[in-house]
Amino acid sequence: MLRVLSIRASLKAKLMQNPFNLPFNYKVNGIPEYFIDDLCAEVDGVFQPDVYELAGRLASHLRAHKIVDLGCGNADKLCELNVDIHKVGVDFGSNLKLARIRHPELTLLEIDLQKDSRKLLHQTKDAIVISSDVIEHLENPLILIQFLKRCLSNVAGIVISTPDRDVARGLGSLGPPENRSHVMEWNRSELNTLLHREGLKPLFHENTRTNNLSSEKGSQTIFVPGKRFDKYDFPAELFAF
Repeated sequence: MLRVLSIRASLKAKLMQNPFNLPFNYKVNGIPEYFIDDLCAEVDGVFQPDVYELAGRLASHLRAHKIVDLGCGNADKLCELNVDIHKVGVDFGSNLKLARIRHPELTLLEIDLQKDSRKLLHQTKDAIVISSDVIEHLENPLILIQFLKRCLSNVAGIVISTPDRDVARGLGSLGPPENRSHVMEWNRSELNTLLHREGLKPLFHENTRTNNLSSEKGSQTIFVPGKRFDKYDFPAELFAF
C-alpha cells in the first residue's frame, strides 16, 4: 500500500512539474500578444480550412443542433460553413467587435476562454464544438481542455486544431513560438498524450492544411466524439482530405 501511494505521489509531482506535457527545456512565450483576426481571405488565404470542413461534415452526419466556435475570431469561417444549422461564435475584445460588425446575424457570446467557460456548458448540448487554433494562445490551456472534457456528455463531438510544432517549426524546435501571439506549441505525440491524460480520447488525430494557399500540413486536427457516440462506427470518408 505504501509503495502504491509513493508511486502516485511521484506521478503527481511529475505532472505538477510539466502540466502541459511539453519537453522540460521547452521555452514558452510568457508575454503573448493579443491576436486580432483581421486577415483578408483573398490576400492571406483561409487558415484551417480542413478543420471547418470536418466540423460541417460531422454536424450534418450526426444531425447536430448547432455549431459552437470557441475563439471564432472575426467569425468569417463560421458564417461561411455550408450547413443549415444554428451557429454560435465565442470570443472577446477586438475580435468579438469585428465579428459583430461583419456578422450581426450570428449568435455571438463574449467569453474569455482563458478564464472560465462554465457558463457556456448549456450552449453545447447536441453541438459540434470547434476549438480551432485556440489552445496555443492560452497561458493555461488546461482550463479550456478541462471544459471540453465536461462537454463530452452534452456534445455530438469536439473538433480541435493547433499547429504541429515538428512540421511548422522543424524537428527539435524547443520554442518560444515564432508567432508572438502563441504561448506554446505541441507536436502530435505530446498533444495526444496530454488530451488522453485529461480525459479527451481522439477518434481522429491527423495533420491537415494550415492554409488553403499551401499544401503543407502544418496543423494537427483532432476529433473527439461525444459520449453518446462512443461506440458509433464513423465512416472513413468523413475524415478524408
